[in-house]
Amino acid sequence: TEITMSLVSGDTYETGTSIPAQSAGTTVYYKIEATNDLPGTSISDVESYALPYTLTIAEIQGVSSVSPYNGYDAITSGVVTALYASYFTIQDGTGARSGMWARGLAAPAVGDTVTIRGTITETDGVNTGNTFLVGADVVSATSAAVMPTATLITTAALSSEDYEGVLVVVDDAECTNTTLGDGEWEINDGSGVGVVDDLGYASSPTLGSVYEITGPLAYRE
Repeated sequence: TEITMSLVSGDTYETGTSIPAQSAGTTVYYKIEATNDLPGTSISDVESYALPYTLTIAEIQGVSSVSPYNGYDAITSGVVTALYASYFTIQDGTGARSGMWARGLAAPAVGDTVTIRGTITETDGVNTGNTFLVGADVVSATSAAVMPTATLITTAALSSEDYEGVLVVVDDAECTNTTLGDGEWEINDGSGVGVVDDLGYASSPTLGSVYEITGPLAYRE
């Protein structure tokens, strides 16, 4: 397919013509040919881009430990539930497989409903085990969304991939170890141990004290 571009000014050309419809996930290859009035012709190297999938968070998460769309570009939507420097979490419902982590230069506000685009991966080069949307760009954002209710889980479930990126709450959790290092500490509500991190809040827990803790879950392998 050839698409003609029109001169805007100087050396800038553009076109508003759409390429023929393609399926999500398709990689489009193209090159640009320029001809001057000598006449002389120059042809660029072959470039490419992938058309993103439009997916729910549950579709991105899939039903196993690895996303069925790992390595693909995707667009998804949800409510921003937490923001940590270059990381944030979004949810499009409540409960298992309704949340995920994202990393990008954009800094949406907590409570925004956002549509984001990026690449799905199981590691962002720093963290491994969580399903990430990396290179996340905010396509659209609307403020004053209704925040999802935190899902009540046991401390043992803090090691479950089902709740990665999900806003969760644990109750009646006793601090059983304060010396894990790196700002982490251990809790147990009787179901099994879980770990609390200082990514969003630096705490000074007391051994033997009982806590209620709310935050997005980061899966630990």
